[in-house]
Amino acid sequence: MNAKATGVGRMRFPKIYAKWGLWTILIISLIWNVSMVLAPMTIPPGTVSGLYGGANRLDYGDLWSTLPPAQGTVYMLGDIECHQIASRTIYVNGNEMPVCARDASLFLFLSFGFLIAAVVKPDIAISRMILRLFPARMRGRLEKGIRPLLFTWFLSFLCLAPIALDGGLQLVTTYESTNALRFITGVPAGIFFGLILGLMIQSLQLPTMPRRATAPEVPPPS
Repeated sequence: MNAKATGVGRMRFPKIYAKWGLWTILIISLIWNVSMVLAPMTIPPGTVSGLYGGANRLDYGDLWSTLPPAQGTVYMLGDIECHQIASRTIYVNGNEMPVCARDASLFLFLSFGFLIAAVVKPDIAISRMILRLFPARMRGRLEKGIRPLLFTWFLSFLCLAPIALDGGLQLVTTYESTNALRFITGVPAGIFFGLILGLMIQSLQLPTMPRRATAPEVPPPS
């Protein structure tokens, strides 16, 4: 019997939401990236400098209230998410960016990951979708030599190891990274995070779990 005859179907996330959800997130990501650059460019040089806060908390709310609403909002969001330590932040127009160099890189290349995911044919398995990013000939060799899931784990290690090593050493030792290195190590990590999140959203377009139709009620005999 087929699924229709037995009343067994496949549950699926509304396709329109999955299709446009990724593009919506991509647009929001791009707007945030542009805002991170425009905010320091559109206030007087030296307005935001010498910060030393902590991550996941608001440290300079009073300062942001003195800025124009748009710029103040961008800096406040950055303050809540990032430590904004001056020595670890890129300066634009004589002002600190709203987030540190590493976070700026992550946010920027997160958008690239979303964009790559948007052009991949959906599949229930994220690992198979990742293999589709490679040429058919190379993809065939990968499928024969290593399972898609193992390859995905290997790729995640390559993308995340640089930022984990650079940030980890800085956290537990006296080693101090540079803004250039912070930005560079954020590139593969940002792309990978955006790619995985984007592919997860893409996969929502496909059926994921079985659903049984409710049996029709049989009227009692008269």
